[in-house]
Amino acid sequence: MFSLQEFLGKDPRFFDLLEGTAREAHASAKALHKIVSSSGQSADLHLVRQSRATSKRMTEELSELAVKTFVTVLDREDLETLASAIYRIPKPLEKFAERYVLLREIFQSTNTFHQIDLVEDATHIVLLMVKSLRRGIMPELVHRLNSKLQDIEAQADNLEIDLLRDLYRSVKNPAEIVATRDLFDLLEKAIDRCRDTGNHVLHICHKNS
Repeated sequence: MFSLQEFLGKDPRFFDLLEGTAREAHASAKALHKIVSSSGQSADLHLVRQSRATSKRMTEELSELAVKTFVTVLDREDLETLASAIYRIPKPLEKFAERYVLLREIFQSTNTFHQIDLVEDATHIVLLMVKSLRRGIMPELVHRLNSKLQDIEAQADNLEIDLLRDLYRSVKNPAEIVATRDLFDLLEKAIDRCRDTGNHVLHICHKNS
């Protein structure tokens, strides 16, 4: 097993910040789940916004740290690309939360948004993949986790087709149809960004194994 410590240097802040941004992405997904599955108070929306703001701060801090101290073999571009990919995950979740809270009254059922469970699963896998880097390059583990991300993306695609079919058959309100499709797209975008992040971790493993 190859130790990524040799590439990221002895400063643990690189791992701390990468894991921190991934943890915020997962926290954002969990907060969104609460918004849709419960009354969704403004405090829950604040948590989603706060997670993205914290993730942004950590990403900027990591970029500054890389410029100042990153002089090792691992390409700085790989590190910054991974950090940027993680940071992009919460953005569609924040947009979803804002629009859902604003338009909540027009939705007939909260059960429409089953993809949120998959988003929460995907962000958790991203967190596990990012945390694995601290322990060293482990291609088998990363491949296994990345395969789970691919499976989640496929499940989400199939689920969206089924949900859209039900939407067009059962919903008569055009505003609800348009709003629901818009929210479906945001959840799909979040899952796609989790997949992209997993691919970046896998790329780092292949490059340094």
